[in-house]
Amino acid sequence: MKYIKSYMFFIWMALIVTSCAYDNLKDDVDALGERVTNMEKQVKILNDNIAVVSYIVDPQNKTITNVQTTGSGKDARYIITLSNGEELILTMGQSGTTNNPDITVGEDGYWYINGKSTGVKAVGEDGKNGDGYPEFCVEDGKWKVRFGTDGTWKEVSGGNLEGIGSVGDQVFESAEVDGDKFVVTLKNSDVVYTLPIVADLICAIDKGALTLSADGYLMLDNDMRTTVGVKIAGENTQITYPKGWRATLVENETTDANGNTHTLFIYAPAVGGANTRATVNNMEDVTVSVQKGIFWAMDKIRVKIGAAVEPEPELTGNLKAFEEGESLTVGGFTFSKETLGGIKATEIKDATAEIKASGVYIVSAYKAVLTYTGTENIENLIIIPNTDEVSSIELNVVNQVKLTKNIVCKNVSVKGEECLAKAEAEGLNIIFEDCNIDNVGLIEKSGTAASVATFSLTNSDVKVRKEGISLINNIDKVDHLTVNNTLVYHTNEGDALAFKILNAESQYLIEKLELEQNTFVDVLPCSSKSFGSFIHGTEKSNVAGKIVKSATVASNLISAGFKSVPIYLMASLGGQYTGANDGVQLFMENNQWYCASGNDVFKILYRGGNSLANNTPKMCSADIFDRTNSETFNKETGIFKPLDTYKESGAQRD
Repeated sequence: MKYIKSYMFFIWMALIVTSCAYDNLKDDVDALGERVTNMEKQVKILNDNIAVVSYIVDPQNKTITNVQTTGSGKDARYIITLSNGEELILTMGQSGTTNNPDITVGEDGYWYINGKSTGVKAVGEDGKNGDGYPEFCVEDGKWKVRFGTDGTWKEVSGGNLEGIGSVGDQVFESAEVDGDKFVVTLKNSDVVYTLPIVADLICAIDKGALTLSADGYLMLDNDMRTTVGVKIAGENTQITYPKGWRATLVENETTDANGNTHTLFIYAPAVGGANTRATVNNMEDVTVSVQKGIFWAMDKIRVKIGAAVEPEPELTGNLKAFEEGESLTVGGFTFSKETLGGIKATEIKDATAEIKASGVYIVSAYKAVLTYTGTENIENLIIIPNTDEVSSIELNVVNQVKLTKNIVCKNVSVKGEECLAKAEAEGLNIIFEDCNIDNVGLIEKSGTAASVATFSLTNSDVKVRKEGISLINNIDKVDHLTVNNTLVYHTNEGDALAFKILNAESQYLIEKLELEQNTFVDVLPCSSKSFGSFIHGTEKSNVAGKIVKSATVASNLISAGFKSVPIYLMASLGGQYTGANDGVQLFMENNQWYCASGNDVFKILYRGGNSLANNTPKMCSADIFDRTNSETFNKETGIFKPLDTYKESGAQRD
């Protein structure tokens, strides 16, 4: 340990990441890609070289058995094979030119970055090994570092990148093989390190066939025995193991297929034996050592009683973003881990899964089939894909969702025999984007007071297979109701009657209504006995005020191929709208409709003032679709491509 001070060294590193650099290179994508690739290569070289430095500082009783050399100058590489089979790569590299953090090993034996102790031991003492060495990466213009102790990337204090320059990966001033010695000198240091090459000294435990815990332990039950292959060359073999454990080493009659010359037998303690979860490394290790002359080589394996702990999966996509606190947006609704009360996301990786409780379910399995079977009230049912590759998720409604806050679905196909959810509270958010609603309603009133803050159905398909489907049923108050770029169609021959977006038992109140770029095919809001409307309520004369305070109804297509019935978009508005001075904002434009029977009764507003512009759109003289062409009109595939005259209106599909 008295030589630690002489191990002080500095590593200069750089990266081209400033915004001006990207601006200068945005017209030359190929050149940018090449520079990024070069940066990644140089950062890897840097990390490889730091691993070599860590070995120099703390060999941990591992000797060098061989050094191969390739290349020359800054491209010179030295492949170093250690006695336990591990390979290290030393590359001469080159200096960088930007502001960089520096890394040192202090007098106390700890790694220091930019003059601050990391709290991670670089050099072992009193029989204990060092705690790992730093590995670097660059992310979002910042240097980050992690150590083998926890694998967590952390920002380097004072390590933000400044200026434009080149990445530096030069750690060593020189390196050469001199007979049975490997001689290296660190950059900006006059200390020469002479490392012995001991060709026939090998001690390598074969861990390749073992299943280790996330923190690197071989987990055994009490009274259990296991065998591990070991490759040994040398003499005077020794074994040490923790108190209560036992280990023996037996030479094989022949070398096995993996080159192992010996078999290590490890015996876990009997039930009720000594506590093996010691607090220091040398009390957790089964260690094999072998000698050649004055040199020793050693390898070890850590052991512990108990079941192996699976490593935490690496987070990606929306799962990673949500768990790291980022906000996600679906159908205009933004949420995050914080806004949802710190709830942890559940990743769905299997082809089938059962959902019972409130949660955020992020699906990684393509075409996963989810079944909701819960019976209690839940705050959140949020189902979204982890990545864009998960374009199809199926949700089966076995039990209705008793909702108190939010339903959010993206890329979800909703199927069932009854309405998806019952509203058990006020101010609900019901959000669907890029979804497929198959013959079910989405939200209906329970026995309690209920209202919806936001209902949003965008870029979706609604299949209607029977009469009487209502997306929102028996709920009178919706603050913001949006149905945009959505296709609603009857899957069978003829028209489906009594379909409603909103069906209120009494007079409804909508603060803001948006119905834009939607297509309705053979779906009518009327029953066989009376008129109806897609936004429908029963007017009460004792309720004052305008029921829709702001409405945009634009670029919708309606094609009714069969029945002769009146068609209305909104009804029972609770007042006669006669113009802009009534304080209600109404925008109506480019709505197209066709009815094969020739019925010309179609209004945007029923009981609204007929004097309003565009309240009664002109009926199309011919169908909006060519129903004889299965490539453009097909109820089985859900393809409804209007004639060119109407291609700018209705739901837009590729």
